Amino acid sequence: MNLETLCENLIACGLRSWAVWLLPFFAEKQGYKPGRPTVLCLSRSHFFRDIAQLRRLTNINWIEIRSKYISIMQSDLVDMKKLPIEKAQTFYCASQHPDVVAARKLTDAWGAKMLARLRSAIRFDAVMTANTDYALEDGIKNACVHAGVPFLVLSKEHYVSGWLKDLRVGDYTRAGFKFNGDGVALFGDYTIPTLTETGACPREKIVVTGPPRLDVWRDVKLAEHGRNYITLISFSKGYVVESSFTETLHAFARASAANTNPEVEFIVKCKNGDDKKQVVRALQDTPQHRLKIVIGTPLHEILAQSRLVMGLNSLALLEALLSGAKLCLPHWGDARRDSHDLVLDPADPSVAACATFVPSPQEFERLLLDYSLKADPLPDPQPRWDILRRFFHLPKETSCSAEVERWVLSHLSQRTR
Repeated sequence: MNLETLCENLIACGLRSWAVWLLPFFAEKQGYKPGRPTVLCLSRSHFFRDIAQLRRLTNINWIEIRSKYISIMQSDLVDMKKLPIEKAQTFYCASQHPDVVAARKLTDAWGAKMLARLRSAIRFDAVMTANTDYALEDGIKNACVHAGVPFLVLSKEHYVSGWLKDLRVGDYTRAGFKFNGDGVALFGDYTIPTLTETGACPREKIVVTGPPRLDVWRDVKLAEHGRNYITLISFSKGYVVESSFTETLHAFARASAANTNPEVEFIVKCKNGDDKKQVVRALQDTPQHRLKIVIGTPLHEILAQSRLVMGLNSLALLEALLSGAKLCLPHWGDARRDSHDLVLDPADPSVAACATFVPSPQEFERLLLDYSLKADPLPDPQPRWDILRRFFHLPKETSCSAEVERWVLSHLSQRTR
């Protein structure tokens, strides 16, 4: 029996306190050095990649506990689906409905117990997460505020399309959400107005550091030859283009089955396990495909080996600009949207010079088969960097990780004055 299953069984038997006592044993301390400032990270998908670079490039210890273990400790404590709120994220943290307030008292109490247990077993100076408003981390956040432990957010959310910004502005406004932690670091300027104009977070709590995950590209050497992946970055859920994604995936699957080049692999890069399940379900009608569906492989490793990348409206697709791959986006059906809703807009000449907007699934399939047989030469990287810098803060003289380190240390020094 593994530790996760043991905790689940303890909670099922009414022994939640025993499970919480085991929480420090989930901590991952890769690269830990005594005497350094230490940050405890509640990690989630994508945030792992930022933590990896922060460990590599800074003089801070980054201890990691996966957020799912925090969720396990609170399993069966509160049924978010039965609460009178639109959705758990944002609304749980802010609602003043008596049922939600009562639920928060429970999660706050157990958040305080989890924090106390972690502090008794692990020395750390601050807690960091990747969301300002994640419901299942709300109890620990409030416990940190009460105990005087800096609670910092390196936000994995970056609202670079108009529809996503509008969505989040609506959520923050309707919920009346107010971030009560110590500080938020953003990947770029785009997200500042979403937080400040809604009152979700005051400007003085916000810094822009850029995404540490992109620091890895400083050391990636792109090869002219041997780029044998054709990659689809999943956009199966949360992009409001479900029908276009299904058509894209099916065309991708058909091309993989028709591919005659044994050196080329067709890769579907998924965000997480739920995304992979959705992709697998969508492929049930195309059983003859030869797709490799991956989760854990670092995105930069896949992109650096790709000759063609297809995606839509995601930070991962923007990252693909750093690769030598041909960049493709669906531009049919529900993916053919107004400029306001697009991250990369075909009406922008500089974007159109770096990316191909594909008008139909049939044209996409033809393009895939063409690129299974040949790859373009590596492109001039400068125009791609110029586009990327519109969306991300990417310092030229230092790294994003160094900027995060400077920000963290400034918060720690304030607590020692």
